[in-house]
This record gives sequence, C-alpha cells and structure tokens, in this order.
Amino acid sequence: MISVIVPVLVGLLFAVIAFAPKLAEFDTSFQNDKPLPPEPGNLLTDEIQDVDFMKRANLEAFLKMIREGESAQRYDALNGKKSPENTFSDFSDHPFKNINFRDTGRKSSASGAYQIVIGTWLMLGGKEKYGDFSPESQDKAAIDLLKRRGAYEDVLAGRFEVAVNKLKKEWDFFNNLPYSNFAFAEKKIVEYLA
Repeated sequence: MISVIVPVLVGLLFAVIAFAPKLAEFDTSFQNDKPLPPEPGNLLTDEIQDVDFMKRANLEAFLKMIREGESAQRYDALNGKKSPENTFSDFSDHPFKNINFRDTGRKSSASGAYQIVIGTWLMLGGKEKYGDFSPESQDKAAIDLLKRRGAYEDVLAGRFEVAVNKLKKEWDFFNNLPYSNFAFAEKKIVEYLA
C-alpha cells in the first residue's frame, strides 16, 4: 500500500509545483479581506479600518459632528475660537496654552478639533501614547474618549441619542443649543453620512 501512496503523493507535489505559476495568474482581488483604504481627507485611525463600512461611516459622521460643534472642524483651534489668530501650528504635542474662555475671565487649555484639555490629554497618555497632536492623533484620542464614556459601541451601532447622553460630560457642546436638541444633532449626523 505504501508503494502506491508514495508515488501518488510525489505526483501531486510535482503537479502543484508545475501549476503554481499558473495559479498565481488568477485574479483573486475579489477575495481580498483587507479593509478598504480611507477616503481622501479621512485621517481616522487604522483601528476603525477593521470596522465594517456602516459602523465606520457612523463613527466618522459622529466624530465630524463633534469637531463641528467644538472647533468648526479645525484641528489647530485653541479654545474653540474659530479665528486664525486663535490657532496653533506645532502639532508635536498638545499646545499646553491656557487662554481666556469665551470672555468669561476663566482660562482653558482646550485645543484641537475636539477641544481636549491638558488634563484629559495627559490622562489618555498624551504624546507617549499618540506620538504627537496631529489630526490623526486627535482622532485617536477622541475615539478613546468615546470608549471611556461607554459610547463607542453605541456610535458604531447608530444609537446616537444614547451616545450623546453618555458624552455630555465629555463635550460641553452636547449640553448647549442647538446640539442639546437631539433632533438637530441627529440631522447633522445624517447629513454627514450622506
């Protein structure tokens, strides 16, 4: 019996070796399990590239809504101010600047697209964890804040009202009009999903 099996196995091995170059010519791109590359201008992290399309779209739209409410989409904003003189240009780390908060006399270090204050940045791991304060690092930090408040899975699943309620202590703009009116926030998310 071994005398029959050995020649068959050797024959199969030679067949595989002989046809391997031909197999490599077949188009198998339809079998590619890799996630889609981010769209141009999308700075979101590799972590969410593994999330399915709809969940990723939900997350991107929700983060865009936060950026819009906090900084008018500006990754270089200081203290939510939208004018060019209230920006920073060094993204090597959090700017660590305290400036007047909405003319109240109070100071705040809120910086970047998500208006992350110094204490939150350091608590998340700061430069040691993210490497810098670039737009991509700010997006990663925002995702970590969603997770910290238990809202990440809600955002992915499209449970935006639940997520907004969990995040009111993280981002103050969810407590202020028009975003405290969830119908308005939901309309913005749907607009960003389109």
